[in-house]
Amino acid sequence: KPQQQLFSPAFIILKMLSFMIVCFIWLIHSDVIYSIENTTVSGQRRFGYVNSSVTQLSVPEDHHVCLPCQGPDVIWTHQNTKVLVTRRGSYQTYQDRRRYILLMDGSLCLLKLDDSDGGEYQCNQQLVAELQVLTGNDFQVSAGWTLLLPCRGPFKTKQRWFRQREREKKEVIFTRFRNGTEKPERDGDRLSFRNNALQIRDLQPEDAGEYQCN
Repeated sequence: KPQQQLFSPAFIILKMLSFMIVCFIWLIHSDVIYSIENTTVSGQRRFGYVNSSVTQLSVPEDHHVCLPCQGPDVIWTHQNTKVLVTRRGSYQTYQDRRRYILLMDGSLCLLKLDDSDGGEYQCNQQLVAELQVLTGNDFQVSAGWTLLLPCRGPFKTKQRWFRQREREKKEVIFTRFRNGTEKPERDGDRLSFRNNALQIRDLQPEDAGEYQCN
C-alpha cells in the first residue's frame, strides 16, 4: 500500500501509473485519506465539449480538451494575461496554431496538454474554466472537480471502463460503442463521454477504486 497521508475531505491524491487508476480511501473520524494511482493515457483526436458555464477540470497531460464559448467574435486568454486566440469577423490570430483550434461557435480546443496549460481560461473576459493538468507520478485533485480518463489504443466494437473498489469485485461503469452509443452502467448522471475520454463530474469519495479501460 502507498504511504498514508492525511488530507481534508476536499482533496483527492492521485498517483500516475501506465494503464489504470487505483484509488484507496480510508475514513478516520472526520478526516479522509485519499490515494489514487492513475494512468497517463492518450486517445485518437476527437473533440467534445464542456457543457457548464464555468468548469473545473482535471485532465492528464498529452490529452486534449475543448472549452465552450459562444459568439462570432472572441478573445481567448489564459490567466487573464496571455492571449491565445482572437477572431473578429473573418480575421483570426493564434498564439500557436499547433496547440490551439478555434471552432466555428467560438469554443477553444487545447491540444497536447502540458503543465504550463494549467490555470484559468477566459473568453471575452468571462471566466470559462479552471484547468489542472495531471503530470508526474503524484498529483492532487480537488473533490467536486471533473476528471477526464482517456482510453488508450484502438477498439473493435466498444470501449468499456471498469472500476474496482477496495475489497469489492470489478464492475463495468461505462460502455461506449463504436457507433457512438453511450451506456452509463453506474452513476449515470455523473458519467459521460466528452473530449474522447470518460468524464466523471463532481468527484466524490465513493469514486475511489481501480479504473481500467478495455
